[in-house]
Formats: sequence, C-alpha cells, structure tokens
Amino acid sequence: MALIRPVFNWVAAPGARPPVVDFSRSSTATWVDRAGVIRTAPAGVLRDDFDMATGEYLGKLVE
Repeated sequence: MALIRPVFNWVAAPGARPPVVDFSRSSTATWVDRAGVIRTAPAGVLRDDFDMATGEYLGKLVE
C-alpha cells in the first residue's frame, strides 16, 4: 500500500477555518464529533475530523 502525503495541511483548530481556504458545499453533511456523536454540518461549513478510537483531532474532513 502506498503512503499518500498531503499537498496542503488542513490542520486547524477545531471549528476554525484555515485562512487560505475558499470552501463551499451546497448541502448539509454529517460528521462524528470528538465524543463519537453524529452531527450535521450546515451547507458551506467545514467539518472537523476526529480519531474514532481516541477522540484525537485529526484536522478538517475532506471527502
């Protein structure tokens, strides 16, 4: 399996938007918060990504 290295590091504080990001999404989307609760993000809002086992913040969720 090849290791994929990111071209851009999306790690920012949870809930914060990286200053150089122009982001849009026209629909709502789900994500799992630090406590393992499924949440819904409104259209146009970046989602945070957390490790499911430890709750550690991983950065912004990009699919």
